[in-house]
Amino acid sequence: MNLYQHGIDLTMVSQWLGRANLSTALIYVHVDTEMKRKAMEEATGDPFPKVSAEESSYDVNDDAYKEIVVGTGGFIGAVCRYLIGMIPIKEVCIFPIKTFIINITGCFLIGIVSALGMKTDLFNPKLILFLKVGICGGFTTYSSFALETTDLMKDGKTYLAAVYAALSIVLGVLAVFAGQGVNGKLQ
Repeated sequence: MNLYQHGIDLTMVSQWLGRANLSTALIYVHVDTEMKRKAMEEATGDPFPKVSAEESSYDVNDDAYKEIVVGTGGFIGAVCRYLIGMIPIKEVCIFPIKTFIINITGCFLIGIVSALGMKTDLFNPKLILFLKVGICGGFTTYSSFALETTDLMKDGKTYLAAVYAALSIVLGVLAVFAGQGVNGKLQ
């Protein structure tokens, strides 16, 4: 996808991300897009010239907005995951309890969100995208789960690795069902 032709220079955005924060980069995208819109208006007399049906079937602004929505949600989810990981829980065994709690909680939350998205038109699809793909996707830690399971196996704790993996999968699926069930009772 070539977003530059639609007014978004991703190279410049990535350079800004290297030197500044996300809000600065998003301001740059807005300013860059606004400058190109003004140039289009000067060249054609119309800031939003009519395009053919084929060209208009792709809405780069909507896609870019969705990417920002998912990225913002992912940021929030990842920060929440990091903060929960920083809670000083004295683990009495080697069981990775924090990752386990994060994954089960994330499964429960994604169950609620997906059920809300399927059962009602009250929620904007972008809000569901923000919550489900963004926050829950950034919050849950499947890669950490896989790494910790592998580490347990490498340390000769195969039984504990199997228990951790089985509990994570079974309780994760049950948490999704529970989240959907809670949502069903709320409606």
